[in-house]
Amino acid sequence: SFEWDSKAQTEGVDQQQFQLMVTPYDIDAGTPDTVVFHLDNEVGPTLVSFTENFTPISVNPIRLEFSRPIKRNSVMGAVQVVSEAVGELNDLNFKYENDDKVINVFSTNGMPALDKLTVTVKNGLKDTEDKGFDGNQNGDPENSIVDDTTFTVDTYLGADFDQSGKIGQSDITILVNAWNADDFDYEIGPATGTMPNLRSKPDGKYNIEDFMTFIRYWNWAKGNNLLGRIITGTFDDQNINIVAKDNKILIQPVLNRSITDFHVNIEGFDHRVSLFEPVLEQGQDNAQSVFILSAVDTILNYYDYFMGFLEPDNKMPADSNLFFIPINIRGRDPQNIEILYEYTMDGQHFTGKRLVTVEPIPEIFALGQNFPNPFNPITTIFYDLPIDSKIELVIYDILGRKVITLINGFQEKGYKTVQWKGLGQNGIKVSSGIYFYRLLSEDYMAVKKMILLK
Repeated sequence: SFEWDSKAQTEGVDQQQFQLMVTPYDIDAGTPDTVVFHLDNEVGPTLVSFTENFTPISVNPIRLEFSRPIKRNSVMGAVQVVSEAVGELNDLNFKYENDDKVINVFSTNGMPALDKLTVTVKNGLKDTEDKGFDGNQNGDPENSIVDDTTFTVDTYLGADFDQSGKIGQSDITILVNAWNADDFDYEIGPATGTMPNLRSKPDGKYNIEDFMTFIRYWNWAKGNNLLGRIITGTFDDQNINIVAKDNKILIQPVLNRSITDFHVNIEGFDHRVSLFEPVLEQGQDNAQSVFILSAVDTILNYYDYFMGFLEPDNKMPADSNLFFIPINIRGRDPQNIEILYEYTMDGQHFTGKRLVTVEPIPEIFALGQNFPNPFNPITTIFYDLPIDSKIELVIYDILGRKVITLINGFQEKGYKTVQWKGLGQNGIKVSSGIYFYRLLSEDYMAVKKMILLK
């Protein structure tokens, strides 16, 4: 007996009637004999790897890698993609790399987003030596359906650039940076189809189409609890000042640097607090240069706003307001507001956390009823100043005679109180009876009655 390693001499050969002749050299061993057998050393291309999931934008195809270079004119019809959302995609086109061992599969009208794609590589695929696709990888390309290979590929939402499964601040950062750099790899508009399975067909420019497509994805993600709302980090940022003033929370950059995006998150605040959409610094609110996206729930009391600044040189003067958050507080009590935020400045990501105390500001002048009333010996008088004002607060007796001037001077706006201890201007206790107190300013005058009992 003997062994013959046929591969070295017959690699790639598939022959049914292969003959092997054995000739003896010893005359007593007999005559030559021939053995006929099937020799199959044909080697076809196999699928090495494929894309399992991707965000359907122009830079992300379905990538198929094979063991051998593929014959290009065999690909059309041999690679099939069927979308769960829209059916078979008949607009496939292909790009090749790595000496034609890699096929990148694109759709002219865009791969559907948030979809499951069924990809089939059929036995009609050939390598450059015209060897058939060995789909079942048994070493024998049989040119039949047994070599057809099927697998699935998942797509993310079209605006989920970081492939986190959610739409959030990092996706805004990626889009804004690409927009400002004219990097059209992340262009997502215009788009056709229905949510969430939009198909993006970029037109080579960033414009309102990209902006509106992102908003469509955002709103769908918000309605399906797929927004990346949680801010995490070391919260050690010192580049931003946050100041509460005049029913506003002011966001002020400390440095004159370029800020491309900003995300602010406030949760768990008191039900008496209402927060409104951020207002941009004058000159920053051009719809072509800034977009604002929100995730607000007035029942659960969370407030998320995401902003992208589509200006290459969006540098703010130090200590100016990048934007402010209008706030309304029902009642007279100050409220503590914890603010989490993140942003990108000069390409670097920062996170921060601040606790600010917001003093409520009344909308109109008002003079409240003193409490307690009747009183002995001390009562508190309440009054409201919507603007900084010079005021006078005077106590009169029932005959209209001045008893004491409690306040005479300039005061800042806000909810105010002052106590009267039942003393006259001379510091002597006054008698029981009916008294009047009058609040007077340039724009307002009011009088209330109170009773001192002993």
